[in-house]
Amino acid sequence: MTEQYTVKAVDRALDIVESLVESEASVSTLARQLEMPKSTVHDHLRTLENRGYVYQSGRQYHASFRLLFLGEKMRDNMRLYNLSKPLLR
Repeated sequence: MTEQYTVKAVDRALDIVESLVESEASVSTLARQLEMPKSTVHDHLRTLENRGYVYQSGRQYHASFRLLFLGEKMRDNMRLYNLSKPLLR
């Protein structure tokens, strides 16, 4: 099997998002679960928060509805594509 090229920072950010989709968590909890330094988790969370993908309530971080919005947008685009496909032939 060929090794695929990945960007470590993107992998880490997605690991954090996927974890928060499952359950809210603190920086310490995420660092422990994902085996990352707390400072790294914190930096990623701040960036994700600035972009609207997570929000903080007290010491807990949560996935935001922006992720749902992206999924809905993708679904809508797929529906439009699927409806228009016969017309494009």
